[in-house]
Amino acid sequence: MKKKNALVFLLGPITPTGRIGMSPVWELVSNLRQFFTAEAALINEGVAVVNPANDIFALLIGQDRFSEKMAKEKSLDKLSHCDVALALPGWERSEGARTEKEKADELKIPVFYNLTLLLESLKVDDMMDDISEFALLIGQDRFSEKYVNSREKIVSLAQKIGEAICGAVRDIIPDIEYRVFYQENPTSIWFKSKETRCQFEDTTESISSWEPFWSLISKVFPELEDYIADDLMYISPEMQEKIIRRLEALRGKK
Repeated sequence: MKKKNALVFLLGPITPTGRIGMSPVWELVSNLRQFFTAEAALINEGVAVVNPANDIFALLIGQDRFSEKMAKEKSLDKLSHCDVALALPGWERSEGARTEKEKADELKIPVFYNLTLLLESLKVDDMMDDISEFALLIGQDRFSEKYVNSREKIVSLAQKIGEAICGAVRDIIPDIEYRVFYQENPTSIWFKSKETRCQFEDTTESISSWEPFWSLISKVFPELEDYIADDLMYISPEMQEKIIRRLEALRGKK
């Protein structure tokens, strides 16, 4: 499942279910708002969406030609062509949404209950695609014409990988940066952090258990071991576990 070609189905309550303290009209508006908010967020990330709430307009315009039953059947048919589903808050109150959830389970379509987690999952697959392609291209004979012609693509992939790794640990290492040394052979991704380097240089504790940042990356992404380096970014033991967890999440490990 990759962001660039994933098709996401939105399931949740549309018609009012009698929520306490909310009129049917406002409940309908609230339900529709969360559908279209989720749709906009996914589209903004480049993800294709199937939004059953769009059928509400067909129901309003052509009541005789398009019934609620037809809308539900149409939604189930669309769901069968999707890669993943996002269950919106309150889905369990809706009979239609529960049916869609059961159908997704039957078809083994993954169901997410959080938009952020869904987007992170899609990014994981894109990241691993980038690493696989990077390793394949950079592993070619460096004197071959094919390798020379691939240099621009290799650099582009290296930049995406560097940005993804920095983004994954930036709340742990706020000043982390990366550079791609594309004039070297092979291309390498170089990480640096002034704060981390100062912590290492200023510590009065034993440094035997401190580990280079590049080494932590290579534990999770062994494909990158020969193409990463750092500027004396030695990581303290208490930070190592946090960083490993973030990198594992980036790779898609539980």
